[in-house]
Amino acid sequence: MMNGSEIIENNKKLINGDHKKRLLSKTKGTVQGAFTGLVGGVMYGYFKDKNIYTTGFVGLLIGGTISAILIGNFSK
Repeated sequence: MMNGSEIIENNKKLINGDHKKRLLSKTKGTVQGAFTGLVGGVMYGYFKDKNIYTTGFVGLLIGGTISAILIGNFSK
Protein backbone atom coordinates (compact mmCIF):
# COMPACT_ATOMS: atom_id res chain seq x y z
CA MET A 1 0.00 0.00 0.00
CA MET A 2 1.27 3.46 -0.91
CA ASN A 3 1.18 6.41 1.41
CA GLY A 4 0.31 9.98 0.40
CA SER A 5 3.85 11.17 -0.31
CA GLU A 6 4.56 8.21 -2.63
CA ILE A 7 1.39 8.91 -4.61
CA ILE A 8 2.37 12.58 -4.95
CA GLU A 9 5.87 11.62 -6.15
CA ASN A 10 4.43 9.21 -8.74
CA ASN A 11 2.08 11.91 -10.02
CA LYS A 12 4.95 14.40 -10.32
CA LYS A 13 6.94 11.87 -12.36
CA LEU A 14 3.99 11.30 -14.70
CA ILE A 15 3.34 15.02 -15.16
CA ASN A 16 7.01 15.80 -15.84
CA GLY A 17 7.24 12.89 -18.28
CA ASP A 18 4.21 14.09 -20.25
CA HIS A 19 5.54 17.66 -20.30
CA LYS A 20 8.93 16.50 -21.57
CA LYS A 21 7.35 14.39 -24.32
CA ARG A 22 5.15 17.28 -25.44
CA LEU A 23 8.08 19.72 -25.43
CA LEU A 24 10.30 17.28 -27.32
CA SER A 25 7.61 16.67 -29.93
CA LYS A 26 6.96 20.39 -30.44
CA THR A 27 10.67 21.22 -30.66
CA LYS A 28 11.33 18.40 -33.11
CA GLY A 29 8.44 19.48 -35.34
CA THR A 30 9.51 23.12 -35.27
CA VAL A 31 13.10 22.25 -36.22
CA GLN A 32 11.90 20.03 -39.06
CA GLY A 33 9.62 22.80 -40.32
CA ALA A 34 12.43 25.34 -40.13
CA PHE A 35 14.76 23.02 -42.06
CA THR A 36 12.09 22.43 -44.70
CA GLY A 37 11.60 26.19 -45.01
CA LEU A 38 15.36 26.69 -45.33
CA VAL A 39 15.61 24.18 -48.16
CA GLY A 40 12.57 25.67 -49.89
CA GLY A 41 13.98 29.19 -49.56
CA VAL A 42 17.39 28.21 -50.92
CA MET A 43 15.79 26.41 -53.85
CA TYR A 44 13.57 29.41 -54.59
CA GLY A 45 16.56 31.75 -54.45
CA TYR A 46 18.66 29.50 -56.69
CA PHE A 47 16.05 29.03 -59.41
CA LYS A 48 14.85 32.65 -59.39
CA ASP A 49 18.42 34.06 -59.34
CA LYS A 50 17.93 35.75 -55.96
CA ASN A 51 20.32 35.89 -53.01
CA ILE A 52 20.17 32.32 -51.64
CA TYR A 53 21.27 33.37 -48.15
CA THR A 54 18.46 35.88 -47.78
CA THR A 55 15.79 33.62 -49.27
CA GLY A 56 17.05 30.70 -47.18
CA PHE A 57 16.85 32.75 -43.98
CA VAL A 58 13.36 33.99 -44.81
CA GLY A 59 12.30 30.42 -45.60
CA LEU A 60 13.78 29.26 -42.30
CA LEU A 61 11.76 31.85 -40.36
CA ILE A 62 8.55 31.17 -42.24
CA GLY A 63 8.89 27.38 -42.00
CA GLY A 64 9.67 27.44 -38.28
CA THR A 65 6.84 29.84 -37.50
CA ILE A 66 4.22 27.97 -39.50
CA SER A 67 5.19 24.59 -38.08
CA ALA A 68 5.17 25.94 -34.51
CA ILE A 69 1.69 27.39 -35.04
CA LEU A 70 0.36 24.20 -36.62
CA ILE A 71 1.87 21.94 -33.96
CA GLY A 72 0.42 24.19 -31.28
CA ASN A 73 -3.03 23.98 -32.83
CA PHE A 74 -2.96 20.20 -33.32
CA SER A 75 -1.63 19.42 -29.85
CA LYS A 76 -4.71 20.90 -28.14
